[in-house]
Amino acid sequence: MLLTSIYGVCGMKNEEYININEVAKAKGLSSNRSLRIAIQKGKYIAREVTVQGGKSYEIKYSSLEVEVQEKLEDEEIKSKSIALVPMENITIEDMPNDDLKFVAQCAGIKAALTLIFCLPGLILNIPKNALKRLKERYILKEYDGTKMTLNRLVVECDLSQRQVEALIRKQLKKSKKPPADSINK
Repeated sequence: MLLTSIYGVCGMKNEEYININEVAKAKGLSSNRSLRIAIQKGKYIAREVTVQGGKSYEIKYSSLEVEVQEKLEDEEIKSKSIALVPMENITIEDMPNDDLKFVAQCAGIKAALTLIFCLPGLILNIPKNALKRLKERYILKEYDGTKMTLNRLVVECDLSQRQVEALIRKQLKKSKKPPADSINK
């Protein structure tokens, strides 16, 4: 049985504003001076707020770098957890069913807990070819017409040579449009 209740694990909302000092801490800065300068230069979306003794800034979460967003989310998970058992003590065996044990084993306990608290009751089906469109876009972008590139793409995308060639042929057919004269005839 899982002995922890976590709030905020689903991540912060993109429209949320974060205190400049929290952002500085997440970035490992000793002061918020460089952040204030970055705000003045328009690097972040921010708003001015009144605090005791003056004014400060809050920075829009969605305007922060992805790494900083991840650090802030990790901090929120730690700060807003009401733990009957410290998070460090949760093991794969604490997961409530075999599916979540498998998720915890493959993707980590944090990922399993995120699913538990953000998507309770939801049944997920992850298709084997979930990344098919992404692979196709990558192949079409990277293919330069050489056999060497074809071989590299086959290995990188875990597809057969025939699959890659068929995709390229299909794209070539699509891109060849009939001349304007033949459309009217």
